Amino acid sequence: MSRRAGLLALCLVPSLLEGALVGAGLAPLGAAGLAAQANAVPPFGVFQDLRWLVALDPSWTVLAGLVPAVLLARGVLTGLTLAAAWPEGLPRPGLGRLVARGTLASGLGDLLLAPSVVVLYGLAVVPLSWLFLAAVPLAVLLALVAHPLWVQAGWWRRPLSARAVGWVLASFLWLSLAGLAVTAAPRFAAAPVAGLFGAANALAWTGLVRAVAGQPRRRLVVPMVPVALAGLAALVALGTLGGFRAARAAETARLRVAPPARTARAPAGPAREAVLIVSGYGSAWNGRPSRPVPGPFLETRFSYAGLGPRGRPLPYDGPDTAAPLPLLLARLRQQVVVLGRRSHLPVAVVADSEGALLAGELVRDDPPRDLRTVVFLSPLLDPDRLTYPLGGSAGPGAPLRQAMTVLAQALQGAAPVALSPRSPFLASVDRQARQLRGLLACPVPGLRELAVLPLADAVAAPPGERLGIPAVVVPAFHGGMLALPVVQRVVADEVAGRPLPRLGIWRWAAHVVAGAANAWQVPTPGAPSCGRPGR
Repeated sequence: MSRRAGLLALCLVPSLLEGALVGAGLAPLGAAGLAAQANAVPPFGVFQDLRWLVALDPSWTVLAGLVPAVLLARGVLTGLTLAAAWPEGLPRPGLGRLVARGTLASGLGDLLLAPSVVVLYGLAVVPLSWLFLAAVPLAVLLALVAHPLWVQAGWWRRPLSARAVGWVLASFLWLSLAGLAVTAAPRFAAAPVAGLFGAANALAWTGLVRAVAGQPRRRLVVPMVPVALAGLAALVALGTLGGFRAARAAETARLRVAPPARTARAPAGPAREAVLIVSGYGSAWNGRPSRPVPGPFLETRFSYAGLGPRGRPLPYDGPDTAAPLPLLLARLRQQVVVLGRRSHLPVAVVADSEGALLAGELVRDDPPRDLRTVVFLSPLLDPDRLTYPLGGSAGPGAPLRQAMTVLAQALQGAAPVALSPRSPFLASVDRQARQLRGLLACPVPGLRELAVLPLADAVAAPPGERLGIPAVVVPAFHGGMLALPVVQRVVADEVAGRPLPRLGIWRWAAHVVAGAANAWQVPTPGAPSCGRPGR
Protein backbone atom coordinates (compact mmCIF):
# COMPACT_ATOMS: atom_id res chain seq x y z
CA MET A 1 0.00 0.00 0.00
CA SER A 2 1.36 3.44 -0.93
CA ARG A 3 1.77 6.10 1.74
CA ARG A 4 -0.98 8.18 0.14
CA ALA A 5 -3.42 5.26 0.26
CA GLY A 6 -2.40 4.53 3.84
CA LEU A 7 -3.05 8.13 4.85
CA LEU A 8 -6.47 8.03 3.22
CA ALA A 9 -7.34 4.80 5.07
CA LEU A 10 -6.12 6.23 8.41
CA CYS A 11 -8.48 9.18 7.98
CA LEU A 12 -11.42 7.34 6.44
CA VAL A 13 -11.77 4.23 8.62
CA PRO A 14 -12.03 5.85 12.11
CA SER A 15 -14.75 8.26 10.94
CA LEU A 16 -16.54 5.46 9.11
CA LEU A 17 -16.55 3.29 12.25
CA GLU A 18 -17.71 6.13 14.49
CA GLY A 19 -20.49 6.98 12.05
CA ALA A 20 -21.49 3.30 11.92
CA LEU A 21 -21.92 3.27 15.71
CA VAL A 22 -24.30 6.20 15.44
CA GLY A 23 -26.16 4.61 12.53
CA ALA A 24 -26.59 1.36 14.45
CA GLY A 25 -27.90 3.17 17.52
CA LEU A 26 -24.89 2.16 19.63
CA ALA A 27 -23.81 5.80 20.06
CA PRO A 28 -26.07 8.80 20.81
CA LEU A 29 -27.34 10.91 17.94
CA GLY A 30 -25.29 13.83 19.26
CA ALA A 31 -22.13 11.90 18.38
CA ALA A 32 -22.91 12.08 14.66
CA GLY A 33 -21.44 15.55 14.28
CA LEU A 34 -18.17 14.46 15.90
CA ALA A 35 -17.52 11.44 13.70
CA ALA A 36 -15.52 13.30 11.06
CA GLN A 37 -13.06 14.41 13.78
CA ALA A 38 -11.94 10.87 14.63
CA ASN A 39 -8.58 11.54 12.95
CA ALA A 40 -8.71 15.27 12.31
CA VAL A 41 -5.59 17.43 12.35
CA PRO A 42 -4.35 18.27 15.84
CA PRO A 43 -5.67 19.23 18.25
CA PHE A 44 -9.22 18.59 16.99
CA GLY A 45 -8.89 14.81 17.40
CA VAL A 46 -7.80 15.29 21.03
CA PHE A 47 -10.71 17.70 21.52
CA GLN A 48 -13.08 14.97 20.36
CA ASP A 49 -11.50 12.41 22.73
CA LEU A 50 -12.01 14.68 25.73
CA ARG A 51 -15.67 15.32 24.91
CA TRP A 52 -16.29 11.59 24.63
CA LEU A 53 -14.62 11.06 28.01
CA VAL A 54 -16.82 13.58 29.82
CA ALA A 55 -19.94 12.19 28.10
CA LEU A 56 -19.18 8.86 29.80
CA ASP A 57 -19.41 10.60 33.22
CA PRO A 58 -16.61 8.43 34.68
CA SER A 59 -15.45 7.94 38.25
CA TRP A 60 -11.86 8.70 39.26
CA THR A 61 -10.99 5.01 38.94
CA VAL A 62 -12.47 4.66 35.47
CA LEU A 63 -10.93 7.96 34.35
CA ALA A 64 -7.51 6.85 35.57
CA GLY A 65 -7.76 3.79 33.34
CA LEU A 66 -9.34 5.50 30.32
CA VAL A 67 -7.03 8.50 29.99
CA PRO A 68 -3.77 6.53 29.46
CA ALA A 69 -5.52 4.15 27.06
CA VAL A 70 -7.05 6.97 25.03
CA LEU A 71 -3.75 8.88 25.01
CA LEU A 72 -1.85 5.83 23.78
CA ALA A 73 -4.43 5.12 21.06
CA ARG A 74 -4.36 8.75 19.95
CA GLY A 75 -0.55 8.75 20.01
CA VAL A 76 -0.31 5.64 17.83
CA LEU A 77 -2.89 6.95 15.36
CA THR A 78 -1.15 10.33 15.21
CA GLY A 79 2.28 8.76 14.74
CA LEU A 80 1.07 6.56 11.88
CA THR A 81 -0.71 9.51 10.26
CA LEU A 82 2.37 11.75 10.55
CA ALA A 83 4.51 9.07 8.95
CA ALA A 84 2.08 8.69 6.06
CA ALA A 85 1.67 12.46 5.59
CA TRP A 86 5.40 13.33 5.84
CA PRO A 87 6.59 15.17 2.74
CA GLU A 88 8.80 13.33 0.27
CA GLY A 89 12.34 14.60 0.26
CA LEU A 90 12.43 15.67 3.90
CA PRO A 91 14.15 13.58 6.58
CA ARG A 92 11.45 11.83 8.58
CA PRO A 93 11.80 10.85 12.24
CA GLY A 94 11.37 7.18 13.08
CA LEU A 95 7.88 5.84 13.71
CA GLY A 96 8.60 5.29 17.41
CA ARG A 97 9.62 8.91 17.83
CA LEU A 98 6.51 10.12 15.98
CA VAL A 99 4.28 7.96 18.19
CA ALA A 100 5.99 9.25 21.35
CA ARG A 101 5.68 12.83 20.15
CA GLY A 102 2.00 12.32 19.29
CA THR A 103 1.30 10.82 22.72
CA LEU A 104 3.09 13.55 24.68
CA ALA A 105 1.56 16.33 22.58
CA SER A 106 -1.89 14.82 23.05
CA GLY A 107 -1.38 14.79 26.81
CA LEU A 108 -0.45 18.47 26.75
CA GLY A 109 -3.38 19.12 24.45
CA ASP A 110 -5.70 17.50 27.00
CA LEU A 111 -4.52 19.95 29.65
CA LEU A 112 -4.91 22.96 27.36
CA LEU A 113 -8.35 21.98 26.13
CA ALA A 114 -9.77 20.76 29.46
CA PRO A 115 -11.31 24.15 30.44
CA SER A 116 -13.21 24.34 27.14
CA VAL A 117 -14.47 20.78 27.53
CA VAL A 118 -15.68 21.38 31.09
CA VAL A 119 -17.61 24.46 29.91
CA LEU A 120 -19.13 22.41 27.08
CA TYR A 121 -20.20 19.82 29.65
CA GLY A 122 -21.97 22.65 31.46
CA LEU A 123 -23.64 23.50 28.14
CA ALA A 124 -25.14 19.99 28.00
CA VAL A 125 -26.65 20.59 31.44
CA VAL A 126 -27.78 24.21 31.02
CA PRO A 127 -27.93 24.97 27.25
CA LEU A 128 -26.88 28.63 27.29
CA SER A 129 -25.23 29.90 24.12
CA TRP A 130 -22.85 32.03 26.21
CA LEU A 131 -21.12 28.84 27.37
CA PHE A 132 -20.55 27.64 23.79
CA LEU A 133 -19.31 31.10 22.76
CA ALA A 134 -16.80 31.02 25.61
CA ALA A 135 -15.54 27.45 25.11
CA VAL A 136 -15.23 26.89 21.36
CA PRO A 137 -13.39 30.11 20.37
CA LEU A 138 -10.82 29.33 23.08
CA ALA A 139 -10.32 25.83 21.67
CA VAL A 140 -9.94 27.17 18.12
CA LEU A 141 -7.44 29.84 19.17
CA LEU A 142 -5.40 27.21 20.99
CA ALA A 143 -5.50 25.03 17.87
CA LEU A 144 -4.18 27.89 15.73
CA VAL A 145 -1.18 28.22 18.02
CA ALA A 146 -0.52 24.75 19.46
CA HIS A 147 -0.64 22.53 16.34
CA PRO A 148 3.20 22.41 15.88
CA LEU A 149 3.49 20.36 19.11
CA TRP A 150 2.40 17.23 17.23
CA VAL A 151 4.69 17.67 14.22
CA GLN A 152 7.98 19.32 14.99
CA ALA A 153 10.70 19.02 17.62
CA GLY A 154 11.80 22.35 19.05
CA TRP A 155 8.34 23.78 18.24
CA TRP A 156 8.51 26.25 21.09
CA ARG A 157 11.49 28.14 19.61
CA ARG A 158 10.22 28.41 16.03
CA PRO A 159 7.80 30.82 14.37
CA LEU A 160 4.32 29.75 13.34
CA SER A 161 3.71 28.89 9.71
CA ALA A 162 0.97 30.98 8.10
CA ARG A 163 0.12 28.09 5.79
CA ALA A 164 -0.23 25.71 8.73
CA VAL A 165 -2.49 28.17 10.55
CA GLY A 166 -4.58 28.35 7.38
CA TRP A 167 -4.93 24.56 7.28
CA VAL A 168 -6.07 24.47 10.92
CA LEU A 169 -8.64 27.18 10.31
CA ALA A 170 -9.84 25.47 7.13
CA SER A 171 -10.16 22.20 9.07
CA PHE A 172 -12.34 23.87 11.69
CA LEU A 173 -14.66 25.18 8.97
CA TRP A 174 -14.65 21.82 7.17
CA LEU A 175 -15.42 19.88 10.34
CA SER A 176 -18.24 22.30 11.18
CA LEU A 177 -19.68 21.65 7.71
CA ALA A 178 -19.30 17.92 8.40
CA GLY A 179 -21.35 18.32 11.58
CA LEU A 180 -24.10 20.01 9.59
CA ALA A 181 -24.07 17.33 6.88
CA VAL A 182 -24.00 14.30 9.19
CA THR A 183 -26.72 15.56 11.54
CA ALA A 184 -28.93 16.53 8.57
CA ALA A 185 -28.53 13.10 6.95
CA PRO A 186 -30.77 10.15 7.88
CA ARG A 187 -29.33 8.12 10.73
CA PHE A 188 -28.63 5.12 8.49
CA ALA A 189 -26.45 7.38 6.30
CA ALA A 190 -24.27 8.61 9.19
CA ALA A 191 -21.42 6.20 8.38
CA PRO A 192 -20.89 7.02 4.67
CA VAL A 193 -21.34 10.78 5.18
CA ALA A 194 -18.94 10.82 8.15
CA GLY A 195 -16.46 8.66 6.23
CA LEU A 196 -16.54 11.04 3.27
CA PHE A 197 -15.75 14.06 5.41
CA GLY A 198 -13.23 12.07 7.45
CA ALA A 199 -11.36 11.10 4.28
CA ALA A 200 -10.95 14.80 3.51
CA ASN A 201 -8.81 15.09 6.64
CA ALA A 202 -6.03 13.42 4.63
CA LEU A 203 -5.69 16.59 2.57
CA ALA A 204 -5.50 18.74 5.71
CA TRP A 205 -2.89 16.43 7.29
CA THR A 206 -0.74 16.62 4.14
CA GLY A 207 -0.90 20.40 4.00
CA LEU A 208 -0.31 20.91 7.72
CA VAL A 209 2.64 18.54 8.01
CA ARG A 210 4.26 19.94 4.86
CA ALA A 211 3.88 23.51 6.16
CA VAL A 212 5.31 22.75 9.61
CA ALA A 213 7.99 20.16 8.77
CA GLY A 214 9.17 22.08 5.72
CA GLN A 215 9.61 25.33 7.59
CA PRO A 216 13.19 26.69 7.61
CA ARG A 217 15.01 26.18 10.88
CA ARG A 218 15.06 29.56 12.58
CA ARG A 219 15.48 29.94 16.30
CA LEU A 220 13.69 32.84 17.96
CA VAL A 221 15.01 34.79 20.92
CA VAL A 222 11.48 34.79 22.36
CA PRO A 223 9.68 31.39 22.44
CA MET A 224 6.76 32.37 20.24
CA VAL A 225 4.33 29.47 20.71
CA PRO A 226 4.39 29.35 24.54
CA VAL A 227 4.06 33.13 24.74
CA ALA A 228 1.18 33.06 22.26
CA LEU A 229 -0.54 30.26 24.18
CA ALA A 230 -0.30 32.16 27.46
CA GLY A 231 -1.46 35.39 25.82
CA LEU A 232 -4.43 33.75 24.11
CA ALA A 233 -5.51 31.97 27.28
CA ALA A 234 -5.38 35.23 29.24
CA LEU A 235 -7.17 37.15 26.47
CA VAL A 236 -10.03 34.65 26.16
CA ALA A 237 -10.38 34.24 29.95
CA LEU A 238 -10.55 37.99 30.52
CA GLY A 239 -12.80 38.46 27.52
CA THR A 240 -15.17 35.74 28.72
CA LEU A 241 -15.38 37.22 32.22
CA GLY A 242 -15.86 40.70 30.79
CA GLY A 243 -18.54 39.55 28.36
CA PHE A 244 -20.48 37.69 31.07
CA ARG A 245 -20.29 40.66 33.43
CA ALA A 246 -21.34 43.14 30.73
CA ALA A 247 -24.34 41.00 29.74
CA ARG A 248 -25.51 40.59 33.31
CA ALA A 249 -24.91 44.25 34.17
CA ALA A 250 -26.92 45.41 31.15
CA GLU A 251 -29.86 43.15 32.02
CA THR A 252 -29.82 44.13 35.69
CA ALA A 253 -29.60 47.84 34.85
CA ARG A 254 -32.47 47.53 32.41
CA LEU A 255 -34.69 46.08 35.12
CA ARG A 256 -33.54 48.36 37.94
CA VAL A 257 -33.76 51.69 36.15
CA ALA A 258 -37.20 53.33 36.20
CA PRO A 259 -38.86 53.04 32.79
CA PRO A 260 -39.68 56.13 30.75
CA ALA A 261 -43.04 57.74 31.45
CA ARG A 262 -44.35 56.68 28.07
CA THR A 263 -43.87 52.97 28.80
CA ALA A 264 -44.99 53.25 32.45
CA ARG A 265 -48.45 54.62 31.63
CA ALA A 266 -51.46 52.33 31.58
CA PRO A 267 -53.01 51.52 28.19
CA ALA A 268 -55.19 54.29 26.74
CA GLY A 269 -58.27 52.06 26.39
CA PRO A 270 -59.56 49.10 28.34
CA ALA A 271 -57.05 46.28 28.65
CA ARG A 272 -57.84 43.20 26.58
CA GLU A 273 -55.44 40.79 28.24
CA ALA A 274 -53.36 40.62 31.39
CA VAL A 275 -49.67 39.96 30.74
CA LEU A 276 -47.27 38.52 33.32
CA ILE A 277 -43.60 39.25 32.48
CA VAL A 278 -41.19 36.60 33.80
CA SER A 279 -37.49 37.54 33.57
CA GLY A 280 -34.56 35.12 33.59
CA TYR A 281 -31.81 33.85 35.85
CA GLY A 282 -29.83 36.50 37.73
CA SER A 283 -32.33 39.26 36.96
CA ALA A 284 -33.52 41.82 39.49
CA TRP A 285 -36.57 44.08 39.81
CA ASN A 286 -37.04 47.18 41.96
CA GLY A 287 -40.82 46.97 42.15
CA ARG A 288 -41.56 49.80 39.72
CA PRO A 289 -44.15 49.15 37.01
CA SER A 290 -43.13 48.87 33.37
CA ARG A 291 -44.86 48.04 30.09
CA PRO A 292 -42.36 46.42 27.70
CA VAL A 293 -45.13 44.92 25.52
CA PRO A 294 -46.80 47.64 23.39
CA GLY A 295 -50.58 47.37 23.22
CA PRO A 296 -53.79 47.40 25.24
CA PHE A 297 -52.51 45.03 27.90
CA LEU A 298 -52.47 45.08 31.69
CA GLU A 299 -48.81 44.21 32.40
CA THR A 300 -47.41 42.91 35.66
CA ARG A 301 -43.97 41.69 36.62
CA PHE A 302 -43.52 38.19 38.05
CA SER A 303 -41.59 38.25 41.31
CA TYR A 304 -39.14 35.46 42.12
CA ALA A 305 -39.54 36.54 45.76
CA GLY A 306 -43.28 35.91 45.73
CA LEU A 307 -46.27 38.09 46.66
CA GLY A 308 -46.55 40.49 49.57
CA PRO A 309 -49.32 40.60 52.19
CA ARG A 310 -51.62 42.50 49.80
CA GLY A 311 -50.98 40.13 46.94
CA ARG A 312 -48.58 42.45 45.10
CA PRO A 313 -45.32 41.20 43.55
CA LEU A 314 -42.33 41.88 45.79
CA PRO A 315 -39.06 43.43 44.53
CA TYR A 316 -36.37 40.79 44.11
CA ASP A 317 -32.65 40.39 43.49
CA GLY A 318 -30.50 37.90 41.60
CA PRO A 319 -30.18 35.32 44.42
CA ASP A 320 -34.00 34.92 44.47
CA THR A 321 -33.83 33.46 40.94
CA ALA A 322 -31.56 30.64 42.14
CA ALA A 323 -34.22 29.02 44.32
CA PRO A 324 -35.25 25.40 43.61
CA LEU A 325 -37.58 24.94 40.66
CA PRO A 326 -40.56 23.52 42.65
CA LEU A 327 -40.67 26.62 44.84
CA LEU A 328 -40.45 28.99 41.85
CA LEU A 329 -43.06 27.00 39.96
CA ALA A 330 -45.48 27.29 42.89
CA ARG A 331 -44.91 31.05 42.98
CA LEU A 332 -45.51 31.36 39.25
CA ARG A 333 -48.76 29.39 39.47
CA GLN A 334 -49.95 31.53 42.39
CA GLN A 335 -49.20 34.80 40.59
CA VAL A 336 -50.95 33.69 37.37
CA VAL A 337 -54.06 32.72 39.35
CA VAL A 338 -54.05 35.98 41.35
CA LEU A 339 -53.58 38.08 38.20
CA GLY A 340 -56.49 36.36 36.44
CA ARG A 341 -58.77 36.65 39.46
CA ARG A 342 -58.07 40.34 40.05
CA SER A 343 -58.10 41.49 36.43
CA HIS A 344 -61.01 39.33 35.22
CA LEU A 345 -59.01 39.05 31.96
CA PRO A 346 -57.40 36.17 30.10
CA VAL A 347 -53.75 35.88 31.14
CA ALA A 348 -50.67 35.73 28.90
CA VAL A 349 -47.28 34.74 30.29
CA VAL A 350 -44.19 36.17 28.55
CA ALA A 351 -41.21 34.33 30.01
CA ASP A 352 -37.49 34.64 29.34
CA SER A 353 -34.75 31.97 29.79
CA GLU A 354 -35.19 30.45 33.28
CA GLY A 355 -38.66 32.00 33.30
CA ALA A 356 -39.44 30.11 30.08
CA LEU A 357 -38.38 26.89 31.82
CA LEU A 358 -40.84 27.61 34.63
CA ALA A 359 -43.59 28.52 32.17
CA GLY A 360 -43.01 25.29 30.26
CA GLU A 361 -43.40 23.26 33.44
CA LEU A 362 -46.51 25.23 34.36
CA VAL A 363 -48.38 24.54 31.12
CA ARG A 364 -47.31 20.89 30.85
CA ASP A 365 -48.29 20.13 34.44
CA ASP A 366 -51.74 21.70 34.90
CA PRO A 367 -52.30 25.10 33.21
CA PRO A 368 -54.27 27.59 35.33
CA ARG A 369 -57.82 28.16 34.10
CA ASP A 370 -57.29 31.81 33.07
CA LEU A 371 -54.06 31.15 31.14
CA ARG A 372 -54.57 31.65 27.38
CA THR A 373 -51.17 32.50 25.87
CA VAL A 374 -47.55 31.66 26.66
CA VAL A 375 -44.58 33.22 24.84
CA PHE A 376 -41.24 31.55 25.53
CA LEU A 377 -38.29 33.92 25.02
CA SER A 378 -34.81 32.33 24.88
CA PRO A 379 -36.16 28.99 26.13
CA LEU A 380 -33.62 26.48 27.43
CA LEU A 381 -33.93 23.69 24.86
CA ASP A 382 -33.75 20.28 26.54
CA PRO A 383 -31.69 21.00 29.65
CA ASP A 384 -29.90 18.26 31.55
CA ARG A 385 -29.03 16.16 28.49
CA LEU A 386 -26.29 14.68 30.65
CA THR A 387 -26.62 13.90 34.34
CA TYR A 388 -25.14 16.63 36.49
CA PRO A 389 -22.53 15.35 38.98
CA LEU A 390 -24.35 15.96 42.27
CA GLY A 391 -22.82 13.08 44.27
CA GLY A 392 -19.88 13.02 46.62
CA SER A 393 -16.13 12.87 46.04
CA ALA A 394 -16.21 9.30 44.72
CA GLY A 395 -18.22 7.31 42.23
CA PRO A 396 -19.46 8.25 38.75
CA GLY A 397 -19.26 11.95 37.97
CA ALA A 398 -16.80 12.80 40.77
CA PRO A 399 -14.07 14.20 38.46
CA LEU A 400 -16.62 16.37 36.65
CA ARG A 401 -18.08 17.52 39.94
CA GLN A 402 -14.65 18.74 41.04
CA ALA A 403 -13.98 20.35 37.66
CA MET A 404 -17.34 22.14 37.66
CA THR A 405 -16.73 23.36 41.21
CA VAL A 406 -13.38 24.86 40.21
CA LEU A 407 -14.91 26.41 37.09
CA ALA A 408 -17.83 27.88 39.07
CA GLN A 409 -15.40 29.45 41.53
CA ALA A 410 -13.37 30.96 38.69
CA LEU A 411 -16.48 32.44 37.05
CA GLN A 412 -18.25 33.35 40.30
CA GLY A 413 -20.39 36.43 39.84
CA ALA A 414 -19.64 36.62 36.11
CA ALA A 415 -21.17 33.58 34.39
CA PRO A 416 -24.82 33.82 33.27
CA VAL A 417 -25.75 30.89 35.53
CA ALA A 418 -24.22 29.39 38.67
CA LEU A 419 -22.46 26.24 37.46
CA SER A 420 -21.58 24.94 40.91
CA PRO A 421 -22.92 21.46 41.77
CA ARG A 422 -24.04 23.05 45.05
CA SER A 423 -26.48 25.39 43.26
CA PRO A 424 -30.08 24.68 44.42
CA PHE A 425 -31.31 25.65 40.94
CA LEU A 426 -29.08 23.16 39.10
CA ALA A 427 -29.75 20.46 41.68
CA SER A 428 -33.49 20.78 41.07
CA VAL A 429 -32.95 20.83 37.29
CA ASP A 430 -31.08 17.55 37.60
CA ARG A 431 -33.75 15.96 39.80
CA GLN A 432 -36.49 16.94 37.35
CA ALA A 433 -34.57 16.14 34.18
CA ARG A 434 -37.18 13.69 32.89
CA GLN A 435 -39.94 16.31 33.08
CA LEU A 436 -37.82 19.15 31.68
CA ARG A 437 -36.59 17.41 28.53
CA GLY A 438 -38.85 18.08 25.59
CA LEU A 439 -41.04 20.66 27.34
CA LEU A 440 -41.72 22.38 24.01
CA ALA A 441 -42.07 19.19 21.97
CA CYS A 442 -45.83 18.83 22.46
CA PRO A 443 -48.45 21.60 22.16
CA VAL A 444 -51.03 22.03 24.91
CA PRO A 445 -54.64 21.89 23.63
CA GLY A 446 -56.54 25.15 23.99
CA LEU A 447 -53.41 27.23 24.64
CA ARG A 448 -51.65 29.64 22.28
CA GLU A 449 -47.89 29.06 22.47
CA LEU A 450 -44.96 30.68 20.72
CA ALA A 451 -41.19 30.23 21.08
CA VAL A 452 -39.02 33.23 20.22
CA LEU A 453 -35.50 31.91 19.73
CA PRO A 454 -32.38 34.07 19.53
CA LEU A 455 -30.15 33.09 16.64
CA ALA A 456 -27.17 32.77 18.99
CA ASP A 457 -28.92 29.98 20.92
CA ALA A 458 -28.75 27.75 17.84
CA VAL A 459 -25.20 26.85 18.94
CA ALA A 460 -26.67 25.29 22.10
CA ALA A 461 -29.50 23.38 20.41
CA PRO A 462 -29.49 19.58 20.72
CA PRO A 463 -29.20 17.49 17.55
CA GLY A 464 -32.46 16.91 15.74
CA GLU A 465 -34.33 19.62 17.64
CA ARG A 466 -37.96 19.78 16.48
CA LEU A 467 -40.31 22.07 18.39
CA GLY A 468 -43.95 21.07 18.61
CA ILE A 469 -45.13 24.68 18.90
CA PRO A 470 -44.84 27.66 16.51
CA ALA A 471 -41.46 29.38 16.67
CA VAL A 472 -39.71 32.41 15.24
CA VAL A 473 -36.00 33.18 15.24
CA VAL A 474 -34.63 36.70 15.65
CA PRO A 475 -31.03 37.94 15.34
CA ALA A 476 -30.19 38.27 19.03
CA PHE A 477 -28.23 36.82 21.92
CA HIS A 478 -29.65 34.86 24.84
CA GLY A 479 -31.56 36.71 27.54
CA GLY A 480 -33.10 40.16 27.89
CA MET A 481 -34.85 39.81 24.54
CA LEU A 482 -37.90 41.83 25.55
CA ALA A 483 -35.74 44.97 25.33
CA LEU A 484 -35.53 44.52 21.53
CA PRO A 485 -38.17 46.33 19.41
CA VAL A 486 -38.55 43.38 17.00
CA VAL A 487 -39.27 41.03 19.92
CA GLN A 488 -41.71 43.49 21.45
CA ARG A 489 -43.66 43.56 18.18
CA VAL A 490 -43.65 39.75 17.89
CA VAL A 491 -44.88 39.36 21.49
CA ALA A 492 -47.58 42.00 21.08
CA ASP A 493 -48.83 40.35 17.87
CA GLU A 494 -48.95 36.92 19.49
CA VAL A 495 -50.75 38.11 22.63
CA ALA A 496 -53.26 40.08 20.52
CA GLY A 497 -53.80 37.15 18.14
CA ARG A 498 -52.47 38.99 15.10
CA PRO A 499 -50.39 37.38 12.30
CA LEU A 500 -46.68 37.24 13.09
CA PRO A 501 -44.02 39.00 10.96
CA ARG A 502 -42.16 36.92 8.40
CA LEU A 503 -38.73 36.02 9.78
CA GLY A 504 -38.16 32.78 7.88
CA ILE A 505 -34.59 33.54 6.81
CA TRP A 506 -33.46 33.55 10.43
CA ARG A 507 -35.12 30.17 11.07
CA TRP A 508 -33.16 28.74 8.14
CA ALA A 509 -29.95 30.32 9.46
CA ALA A 510 -30.60 28.77 12.89
CA HIS A 511 -30.85 25.28 11.36
CA VAL A 512 -27.49 25.78 9.62
CA VAL A 513 -25.79 27.13 12.75
CA ALA A 514 -27.23 24.36 14.95
CA GLY A 515 -25.97 21.61 12.64
CA ALA A 516 -22.50 23.11 12.41
CA ALA A 517 -22.31 23.75 16.17
CA ASN A 518 -23.25 20.15 16.93
CA ALA A 519 -19.75 19.18 15.75
CA TRP A 520 -18.30 20.96 18.81
CA GLN A 521 -20.70 19.92 21.56
CA VAL A 522 -20.39 17.03 23.99
CA PRO A 523 -22.14 13.98 22.46
CA THR A 524 -25.63 13.66 23.94
CA PRO A 525 -28.91 11.94 23.01
CA GLY A 526 -30.97 13.63 20.32
CA ALA A 527 -33.84 15.94 21.14
CA PRO A 528 -37.07 14.21 22.14
CA SER A 529 -40.12 14.64 19.95
CA CYS A 530 -43.75 14.59 21.04
CA GLY A 531 -44.44 11.23 22.65
CA ARG A 532 -40.90 9.94 22.12
CA PRO A 533 -37.81 10.31 24.36
CA GLY A 534 -34.44 11.53 23.14
CA ARG A 535 -32.36 9.12 21.08
